[in-house]
Amino acid sequence: MVRNKAPQTQRSVNDENTQKWAKQISQQHAKRARWRTLPFFWAVTVCAVVFPVGLWSGFDIASLANPAPAEITAKKIPHGSTAVSHDSAHADVMTVHLIDANHHSDLALTVPSDKHCTVKEALDAAGVALNHYDRVTPKLDVAVKPGMTITLTRVSVGYHKRYVTHEPETRYQLTTSVAPGKKQVKQYQRTGREEITERVWMKNGKITLKEITDRKAIRKVQDKVVYLGVSSALMPGKVPYHNRYARSYSLSARGGSPRERMYNGTNSLRRLRSITLHSTAYSDSPSENGGWSRTATGMPIVYGVAAVDPRVIPLGTRLYVEGYGYAFACDTGGAIKGHRIDLAMSSSQVYRWGRRTVKVWILGP
Repeated sequence: MVRNKAPQTQRSVNDENTQKWAKQISQQHAKRARWRTLPFFWAVTVCAVVFPVGLWSGFDIASLANPAPAEITAKKIPHGSTAVSHDSAHADVMTVHLIDANHHSDLALTVPSDKHCTVKEALDAAGVALNHYDRVTPKLDVAVKPGMTITLTRVSVGYHKRYVTHEPETRYQLTTSVAPGKKQVKQYQRTGREEITERVWMKNGKITLKEITDRKAIRKVQDKVVYLGVSSALMPGKVPYHNRYARSYSLSARGGSPRERMYNGTNSLRRLRSITLHSTAYSDSPSENGGWSRTATGMPIVYGVAAVDPRVIPLGTRLYVEGYGYAFACDTGGAIKGHRIDLAMSSSQVYRWGRRTVKVWILGP
C-alpha cells in the first residue's frame, strides 16, 4: 500500500506556524505582566529605601505637599505691614522698604533657604527696571536684610533744543562825508536767531544740570550802522592830547583811560550808558562868546564841542546828544556844574535851541 505524503507535509507546516503564534502571544502576556507589576516594584522600593533614608537625614514628608520655592519672589504688601511665612522651614520671608524716586512701598521677599538674596536680585524679582544712570543705595551686590531700605535715585538724560533771539545793536561811525549834526543810516538792523542743543540731566523728575552741546546760527544778527557827521577837527586821531583829560579821568574813572577816550582802534562806537542833562547852547563865533576861539583843552570851538562838568562826564568822552548829534566833551565853563551841558553851534541855531533837557549817550568801542 502506497502512502500519500502531501497531506502529512502540509500538516507539519501548520503545526510550526501555530507554535510561533503561541510563542508570540505568551511573550506579549509576559511583557504586559511586567508592566503591571512595575508600579508595585517602585512602591516597594520607595517604602524600603527612600523613607528610611529620608527619616535618617531628617526628611520631612510634609515637604512633598509643600515643596521649597526654587526662585526668589517678591510682592507688594500694604505699607507698614509685616510679611507672613507659610513655609518658613524652606524659605525666608522678609520685608524691605523700597523708595523709588520718592515713591514709598513695601516688598515681601521670599528667599529659598539655600540661597542668598542681593539687592539686584530683589529688584529683579519685584520687576523694577534700572537704566544706566540710575543710582541704588545700598549697592546692588549687598545682601538684603529684613527691614532694609532700598533707595532708587532715577537719573535720566535727554536732549532739548531751544531757540534764542539776538537783538541787534546800533553802531555809530564817525565821518566827515556827512554834515556835522546830521546822521545817515548805512546798514539796517536784522534780528539774529540761534538754535541751541542742550543735554538735560534730571534727578527724580527734576532738572539738575543743563549742558550746551551744539550751537547753530539760523540767521546771523546784523547791527544797525549809522554815520554821524563830525567836524574834521574832532575826528579820531586828530584830537591832540591834553593833560586836563588825565585830571578829569582821575576825578571820574568812567569810559576808559583818557587816551582810550580820544583814540580808538576802530571807528565803530556803541552806546554804553545814558544820562539826562540840562542843556544850553553857545555860539562858535568868538565875537559872541567873549572872544574865545579855543576850548579849555585847546580844541577849536566848532559844531560838536561840548562843555561839561568833568566830575560828571570826564573830558575826552565821546557823546551822542539826541536832537544835536555827535559831541566831544573837551570844554568847561564856570556855570557848567553838575548835570549840565553846553553845546557849541552856529549863532542862528543858538536861539532856536534855547534851554532843554536832553538824553545823552556815552559812546565807546
